[in-house]
Amino acid sequence: KRNKKLMSQAALMLTVWPDQPYEQPPLIDPETKHIKCVPPEYKLGINGKDDKCLEIIRANIAQGRKVMVYYAYPGRTDVDRRLPELLNNEGIKTSVLLSKRPDNFQGRMPKWMGAPSANGREAWINKQIEDGCQVLFVNPKLIQTGLDLISFSTIIFYQVGYNLSDMRQASRRSWRLGQTENVEVYF
Repeated sequence: KRNKKLMSQAALMLTVWPDQPYEQPPLIDPETKHIKCVPPEYKLGINGKDDKCLEIIRANIAQGRKVMVYYAYPGRTDVDRRLPELLNNEGIKTSVLLSKRPDNFQGRMPKWMGAPSANGREAWINKQIEDGCQVLFVNPKLIQTGLDLISFSTIIFYQVGYNLSDMRQASRRSWRLGQTENVEVYF
């Protein structure tokens, strides 16, 4: 029917589902409100993509390199919860830069939350590094301009969004003047 809103939802579902083939909402026609598709559910667990990502992270941590992991679909996948939990259980210190206060948040909000400038985010990231952060999980849109993150010499794009300009900017956050290590970028 050339329903562009429905096509957009379907494209997002097809992009997100391979990373998280569980807990995905049904595809609902925005005009008729009828369910058009219910994505099949697969058991929660580690998949081949997770295995490879964790392997890259472990190898880099063993070499003393910090790793930044980009994920493109906050709120649609659990990458920002599932992978940090696995790594933290192994003794690898992780941090997750969020765009807003999570529903289950307890304690004081980091300074950058609600701050319009990149400076608040950079200060928060620097504090995480001082506290021993080895792996940073972040949506590339949160750091697309104004940040130099040379502490993270390995970048993993766990998910790649549609905006290639954002992706290219994000891939250069660590490749800056003053970088003394080779920067490795994985997709």
